[in-house]
Amino acid sequence: MLFWLGGLRSSEVFNGTWLDFRVYEPHCGPGIDLPADCGAFFYPLGPETKMDWVSQMEVLMAYKTLSGYFLGNWYHRALSFRFLGADSDNIFTQADGTAWTSHFFRKHFLYPSLQGQQAVGDPSLRPFRDQIPSKFW
Repeated sequence: MLFWLGGLRSSEVFNGTWLDFRVYEPHCGPGIDLPADCGAFFYPLGPETKMDWVSQMEVLMAYKTLSGYFLGNWYHRALSFRFLGADSDNIFTQADGTAWTSHFFRKHFLYPSLQGQQAVGDPSLRPFRDQIPSKFW
């Protein structure tokens, strides 16, 4: 969810590590010029994303959205499962510790999910019949 809300590209998502995030809990907001009880996440962008390769650019995301969705809680939940699989700092890893790629994500998660939605009659996917992989790449 953090990556989706941050509008990040697949190279930024699948190459991301837990150490890339700077997390400020809500009680720390005033220390970074945010209002009290307003936390934040900072995620650095790679040089290929920036117009100026020298400057350090980061995506800033709210710890809690206006609608009440606590990104911070989900971040901490995901972080607590970090070492249940492979011993890696990468956020998205396969069982052997290899970092995910966008191809791995599409093949093992996106396409099966879309095909499942199509099978139960999702009207927006009905026109694609058995062509989901060719239509979404």
